Amino acid sequence: MNLHCVWFTFGKSLLQALHARFRDKLLNGEVFNGLREVEILIEKWRRY
Repeated sequence: MNLHCVWFTFGKSLLQALHARFRDKLLNGEVFNGLREVEILIEKWRRY
C-alpha cells in the first residue's frame, strides 16, 4: 500500500468520525422550527 492510499484511508475515516460526532451531538438531539434555526445551530457548532 502506498503512502497516498494510507492518507486517503485515514482522511476518509476521520471525516466519517467527524460526521458521526456532528450528527450525534447536534442533529439527533434537536427539534428544529425551521431551516434558519438549523443554519444558526450548525454555524455555532462549527465555531465550537
